Amino acid sequence: MVTVFLILGITIVLFTSEKLPLDLTGLLALLALYLSGSVTADEALSGFSNPVVVTLAALFVVGGALFRTGVAARFGGWLATHGGSGEGRLLVMVMASAALLSAFMSSTGTVAILIPAVVGVARKAGMAPTRLLMPLAYGCLIGGMLTLVGTAPNLVVQEALTDAGLEPFGFFSFTPIGLSVLILGIVYMKFLGLKILPKPGAENAGDEPLTSRDLAVDYHWKGRLFRVTLHPDCSLVGQTVGQLSLRSRLGINILGLQPNAEESAPLEDVVSETRLEEGCILHLHGEPDEVKKLLETEGLERMPELSDYTPEVLGDHGLAEVLLTPRSRLIGKTLAESRFQERYNVTVISLKRVGKLLKNKDVHRLRFGDTLLVSGRLKSLVGLKTERDSFVVTGMPDESQEVGFRYDKAWVAVLLAVAMLVLLTFGILPSAMAVLLVAAAAVLTGCLSSEDAYRSISWQSLILIACMLPMAQALEKSGGVQFVAGLMNEHLGPLGPRFVMAGLFLLCSLFSQFISNTATTVIVAPIALEAASQAGLAPHAFLMAVSVAASCAFATPVASPVNLLVMEPGRYRFMDFVKVGLPLQLLVMVASMLLLPLFFPL
Repeated sequence: MVTVFLILGITIVLFTSEKLPLDLTGLLALLALYLSGSVTADEALSGFSNPVVVTLAALFVVGGALFRTGVAARFGGWLATHGGSGEGRLLVMVMASAALLSAFMSSTGTVAILIPAVVGVARKAGMAPTRLLMPLAYGCLIGGMLTLVGTAPNLVVQEALTDAGLEPFGFFSFTPIGLSVLILGIVYMKFLGLKILPKPGAENAGDEPLTSRDLAVDYHWKGRLFRVTLHPDCSLVGQTVGQLSLRSRLGINILGLQPNAEESAPLEDVVSETRLEEGCILHLHGEPDEVKKLLETEGLERMPELSDYTPEVLGDHGLAEVLLTPRSRLIGKTLAESRFQERYNVTVISLKRVGKLLKNKDVHRLRFGDTLLVSGRLKSLVGLKTERDSFVVTGMPDESQEVGFRYDKAWVAVLLAVAMLVLLTFGILPSAMAVLLVAAAAVLTGCLSSEDAYRSISWQSLILIACMLPMAQALEKSGGVQFVAGLMNEHLGPLGPRFVMAGLFLLCSLFSQFISNTATTVIVAPIALEAASQAGLAPHAFLMAVSVAASCAFATPVASPVNLLVMEPGRYRFMDFVKVGLPLQLLVMVASMLLLPLFFPL
């Protein structure tokens, strides 16, 4: 037992330190359990064939189908159209809409889809997005509590019941407590949360659509925009952009060029092979000292300074802001290694991390939550919105908003989602097989391609869950589960079963603030099952408490990728989540302890 607890402790430390990727940490924990003799080879590998893992993989594909066919985007568009203008009304609609969508889709995917819509709604209503983005995140987290497929912890506790030979939860077993928490969350945010949320100045709100000018102001472009022209005797004439290496040498970006010294000419793209000609006008972005150095050494003539980056200057070009997601392929790479410009035909101008612009952006390795300001043709910028795995577009110029979804397949995706709902509700097929059937149908009917299906799956999440499931087995085999459950019953049992549930809730909530909520549930669910067994009580309320607690990632921005995704566009600080989320988390715990025994008699 000591060995297993030691491995578990080291695993938790690695999770919280983020020194290694989560899936690699899980794999190392699995290997440590096997090499220490805590589990057999078959037990170590059993997680990869577990129905929970298979079900989750298929659910990612179904969610991908709803995204690729534009169903989710249209949902966001409906919200933008019918949201209204009152702050209270908007908050209710945002939280309720987010919860409804995330009841059937990944909460991370839901918030990524709805961020642009909510930002647009806020601007239309003359509000700062800060007032709505945290409620959006909380709505997505609560939505996971509404159905069996809402979030991975729900599937984990259901599988725990099945393995124990007990009646599993149904598809809507989670709905009563989930709806209760949603109502509580909306009431709390409307009457108290909004009072605690920061109130940015008027400069951060507006009733106009987002433009490239707004992004330029947000990224402090004033004094960093320059136009220079190439005279016949300029040393740059005849060289290619790649040969200049302005970005690597001086940190200067070439935003575009106008040929033949025509200020009214449309801005043209530049690539590494673009050859500079006499008389062309270069549009540069960089630090004044570096640009001055370039002018002095290369014989360039400076033209009147640009005070702004307006549509007139841009022509058919623009700026956009993208936010890296948890499973981004760009994480851990430098901008050069990511080949962002070559892959997406846009130029990365600035890199912002936790609200601060980073200097020498090319030397930094990208992290989850980083935001990139990019420049390019509107067509290329719009194309960024079809990317779902690596980043989400949080700021897009209003000059163009067309996106190439498979709208003609939207009705098929909706029918498939309804079919999945029916199959799971009435138990016509086992959960894993029902979701697999719908996922396969989504590919066969053209809702998404096979490549899109694979890209829709969060492989890191699946590997993490598969590797952590043997940890639960090792804890049970070693007596660790019985030991912890016994301690809870010994110290909290005399106070009543609700206090034992409160202990489980606190344990799960504490862990899930710093490590994956799925990994937390895998560890705590067997303890809840054993605690109920030792007390001679039905375990359903105990396991439901664990599931709800795992989704209550309200108190810190690092508790969930959902919170981190809204942190930058909402301009939140760490303490904003603590001030708003901690009281809500405590309220949900109290409500759960009061309501769960009513929904699931002990």
